[in-house]
Amino acid sequence: MGNPFYEKAKKLREAPEKICKEVIPKIEPDAKESLRNAINNFYAFPQGIYSRTGNFRNWDANVGYLGNGNGVIVLDNDSMSAYPGFWGQPLGQEGAMDIMFLGGNHGYGRFNIGSSTPPHELVKKDLASGFNGKLQQYVREAATRILGNL
Repeated sequence: MGNPFYEKAKKLREAPEKICKEVIPKIEPDAKESLRNAINNFYAFPQGIYSRTGNFRNWDANVGYLGNGNGVIVLDNDSMSAYPGFWGQPLGQEGAMDIMFLGGNHGYGRFNIGSSTPPHELVKKDLASGFNGKLQQYVREAATRILGNL
């Protein structure tokens, strides 16, 4: 048996990465649900005179590992198609994200029929709450399992 202090220090050094990698697959369904709920809230706004495409429902949320015990939620809009625009200039994914996801706008300029809570704000709120405490619970369980009775 080696130096007990070295062993404990090594366990502590490795813990953040191990904990993060164990928690990510557990929290990812909550991130996906948060995004779905935020987009459903956006679509609950009265549609006015235009027909909805439901295009934002093609978004997905993925949770990834950045290193050093840090995770990230990536909102993926790659499956979203561009909106037909005026004068041959379609509204692409980035423009739609600025207008809808970050701004909560239902349209643009004189074609904007109103604004609702931006989906981005709703996802941020869920993340800040740790997805109603689930994130903290998952971290606590993983830390207990990984660190044991250090």
